[in-house]
Amino acid sequence: MLVTACMNNGPLLIYNGQEVGEPAEGAQGFSGDDGRTSIFDYTCMPELQKWVNKGKFDGKLLSEDQKLRRQFYASLLSLCQRPAMATGQFYDLMWVNQHYPGPDPDKIFAWLRHHQDEKLLCIANFDPQHTHHFRLYIPIHAFGVMGLDVNDDFILSPLFLQPSFSFEPIQFKGFIAAYDGIALSVPPTSASVFFLSKMD
Repeated sequence: MLVTACMNNGPLLIYNGQEVGEPAEGAQGFSGDDGRTSIFDYTCMPELQKWVNKGKFDGKLLSEDQKLRRQFYASLLSLCQRPAMATGQFYDLMWVNQHYPGPDPDKIFAWLRHHQDEKLLCIANFDPQHTHHFRLYIPIHAFGVMGLDVNDDFILSPLFLQPSFSFEPIQFKGFIAAYDGIALSVPPTSASVFFLSKMD
């Protein structure tokens, strides 16, 4: 079974049991011991059964790590349903950042998603070992595309982060982001999403 959250650039697929760390070990039915649960017959998934808890579906048998993992996937699916993600426009930030001593383009990918009043900054770190610290440039053109005045004051507020990652909101002027960049850090093998909003 798959859970999908549709986005305009494709669905997010989550396999049954993935949200509680089901390893799918052992041979089941028509499936060999190949790391996948059987797709041809009903089979028991022990980690998922901890969530089911004899039909109570309360997750009381899950470990603390499994509870955190499930919360992560719930947050991820909720994020995918936000207007900017589900039906918004995409704006790549790497085309301008490759001209500055900013994020390593082999490890970091940054982009914007925007829909009406909702603007999101998304950053992924594909490096499995290192937190990356860098200055991210948001060009004047991006502010115009999103209908924002580059002379205004803005704030970046966390929307989706790794559980262990703390982030204090950052205030900045639009033209500072365009010409001097914004100092950011992203943990290993993670993605972060921030609200980009105009300050009152």
